[in-house]
Amino acid sequence: MKKLLSIFLIVGIACVAFPREASAASSATFNITVTVNFMEMQIVQYDQAWDGTTYTAWAIGSIATSVTSTMTESDGVKVALGSTSQTIDIQSYVSNEGAAWTVDAAAAADKYAIMSKGYSATQVSPSVASGTQLTTSAQDVTGATAVASGADTWLYYDFDSPTSVATGAEQTIVITVAIVAA
Repeated sequence: MKKLLSIFLIVGIACVAFPREASAASSATFNITVTVNFMEMQIVQYDQAWDGTTYTAWAIGSIATSVTSTMTESDGVKVALGSTSQTIDIQSYVSNEGAAWTVDAAAAADKYAIMSKGYSATQVSPSVASGTQLTTSAQDVTGATAVASGADTWLYYDFDSPTSVATGAEQTIVITVAIVAA
């Protein structure tokens, strides 16, 4: 029995003093392939190409109350798409209503209305009838959905002035044009 215990003790010491090498782990690899959808656009003046003159303002000027002003051909906003990797929808909204007035579905006291409509070509006499009524939330613009990469779209707007105003001071209203995946 002592002999057996001595053997176990010698084997135990040998295991601690001379540990066995661990075997290498087995491994495998795999690839991830991904394409990130991207979209790019510019808003330029109606007769400009990509990197042309940026569209900055529709200067309506002084108008009476209860008047509708519609953009002319040269007032149009050209949305130029770059090498967008997918079909897109063009959206528009009022991102800053102005200091004294607010946007609404119809013109009223200190309230104006704005509509927008998109076309695949410039319009000599644009009609915004049956277009998209703008609010402060982004909405698809009628005639400007499912636009292919590299295509151009022209947006035309009309502005219905308030029926009465508390101030005749010039108002600056900011319109945002955005693109989203269709």
